[in-house]
Amino acid sequence: MLRTLIISLLLTAHQAYAVDLIAHRGYACAGAENSVESVRRAWRAGADGVEVDVRVSSDGIVILYHDDKILDSKIDELPYSDIVSLSAEPISTLSQVLAATNGDGYYVLDLKTTDIVEVDAILDVVRASSLSAESVSFQSDSIDSLNHIRRRMPTVRLTYLSRLKWRIPYILRPSANHLVKAIDGHNIDRVSIKGRSFLNRRFIDTIKATGRDVHVWTINDRQRARYYQGLGVDGLITDRVEGLLPEGDGHAYRDRECP
Repeated sequence: MLRTLIISLLLTAHQAYAVDLIAHRGYACAGAENSVESVRRAWRAGADGVEVDVRVSSDGIVILYHDDKILDSKIDELPYSDIVSLSAEPISTLSQVLAATNGDGYYVLDLKTTDIVEVDAILDVVRASSLSAESVSFQSDSIDSLNHIRRRMPTVRLTYLSRLKWRIPYILRPSANHLVKAIDGHNIDRVSIKGRSFLNRRFIDTIKATGRDVHVWTINDRQRARYYQGLGVDGLITDRVEGLLPEGDGHAYRDRECP
């Protein structure tokens, strides 16, 4: 009862904050994740951004795939043709996805590699596309990788993917100041954090005071979405673009649950 009251008060006080909806893994709710078709459906659903997982095959093809293995084989040890033959779902390349229309939205490329040669292969695909720097951002939990990207592509947006967890579950919270210190002195535009219960207004404000945006993942529940919106986060990564926020917030509304 108390928790519901607190959430209601927060939503009432801060519900005017604008927030981007970023479709998760292309748009996993609307098709095979990380596929060209799921990305196209995300844009049709009204997503502000689309997040995809990016890896590189052993023969240098940049693909969209979340896990590091397919069956029992490591993705980065397989040529593209073998990955395609082993997968039960379509395997899309990054160049195919970037060619899909994106309107005014932006891509969040979640890098599943820290190998510099592979990162450079990903950057080469982006630079060969017709997209502007404002239409593509890079996300990684590696500061070194983000710094390398900044040197090669100075104007793109960079997101640090935080792995913060409770220091002692539900007793000792992680420190927002510790996170800020980890990225201090690095030219990083945004922090992406898993939507855990330790996130509160003070935590979010501490990060935003550094001039960086905050995205939270993966939020599929309406009440949680409104709660984080009330905290002033800038983006919600979600499997459910449609119906997550009311139509009055500028997003299409459809009462459909994501499987």
